[in-house]
Amino acid sequence: MQLPSPRTPIARCEQISLYTQRMLQKFPNEAGLAGLDTMLATSTQTLMATQSAYRDSVTALIVVRVDVKFADYVADKGVRQGQRFAQLADGGSKGRFSSHLYPDGTTPIVRLVGESQVTEMKKLEGRYTSLVGTWSDAATEGAKIAAFCTRRRQRRLPRCVRQGRRPGPRSVSARPRDARPLLRYHRDRNGFVWSGRHRRR
Repeated sequence: MQLPSPRTPIARCEQISLYTQRMLQKFPNEAGLAGLDTMLATSTQTLMATQSAYRDSVTALIVVRVDVKFADYVADKGVRQGQRFAQLADGGSKGRFSSHLYPDGTTPIVRLVGESQVTEMKKLEGRYTSLVGTWSDAATEGAKIAAFCTRRRQRRLPRCVRQGRRPGPRSVSARPRDARPLLRYHRDRNGFVWSGRHRRR
């Protein structure tokens, strides 16, 4: 059997482990091999459980990514509609209300993502509040921005993903492939394969 490496697929690691376990069981009278098949089986179970947890986390994350992407789309659309409404109220593209609410246009807001965009939308919400006394539609339009902001904050990626790490429950490794060193093998001069922790001298 081919010896596994850090690049060997998880499924292949399992196959090599099962092969080695079975081969070890063929030599029950070899004192140096006693218990190695059981220890290798335990390591393999840990590896496969970690891989399964990782796969489930990645699958669940697909739904979250779509929700976040759609929330970004809705928020960006809402900001642009808010600018257009303010421009209509002004009767032009550089009127009093639109210039106060969107001094640099919508780009500084919609080009951002995540918490940075939420921060800018909160600032925009505050500018709407400052116009309540002078513009009859300021409260209504500001409430729309607040709703978009709230929805955007509710649709957040898990912290591990935002920090560039892989998802995974705390009970298992966040990087399933890290478990593969448990399945390191060595071939002795007689051609037999041994686990890394119990290399025969």
